[in-house]
Amino acid sequence: MSSKQVQTTSLLRQFATEMGDGEIAVTSKLGINTLSRVRFKRIDYPSVETDQVTFLRCLVTSEFPDAGLVLDGMFEKCLLDQAKAVSALLMK
Repeated sequence: MSSKQVQTTSLLRQFATEMGDGEIAVTSKLGINTLSRVRFKRIDYPSVETDQVTFLRCLVTSEFPDAGLVLDGMFEKCLLDQAKAVSALLMK
């Protein structure tokens, strides 16, 4: 199981982890607390960079509707960093 991390701030981190069976989990953590974790099939992840953040935003907001409120102004930065983590994982 391979994983990549992008540090958004000193306490806020984004992870992309290969779960097997072609699935990827994307996790946002604040310190030791998990703020969100979504899973998707690798084949469903958009190849166009501008669509990747939209894809992740849709997943996160559908499963964790309050994530944007909790993260406030950092929500978009977290999504961008999640996309970076996924890209780094897929490039391995």
